[in-house]
Amino acid sequence: RQQKRMQDAQTAFLHALELQPSYEEAEVNLCFTLVLLKRWDEARTRLERLTTKNSHLFGARLALGSVYENTAQHDLALTEYKKLAGDVPMNWPQKAQLEMKIKELEKE
Repeated sequence: RQQKRMQDAQTAFLHALELQPSYEEAEVNLCFTLVLLKRWDEARTRLERLTTKNSHLFGARLALGSVYENTAQHDLALTEYKKLAGDVPMNWPQKAQLEMKIKELEKE
């Protein structure tokens, strides 16, 4: 059931992007959906393109690091997380989670 909802969400975001290709929020949400569906290659391609265009999409950059982690590219994940940690504001809600991920990867 959850899988079906995620696939429906993916379809809706793709449709929104067909109507308005520059709709960044739809692209970000599509990427998050692809991550939840564990469609790593497609998520990675879209996230890399999106975060290259706009480095202030901190959630998308965190998701990109997660994609790298889940595809055993720990060096890339650590690099992305460290760059992100230097860019986010001190009060970013996911900062503690980000710092924990960095510590975990540095132990490996």
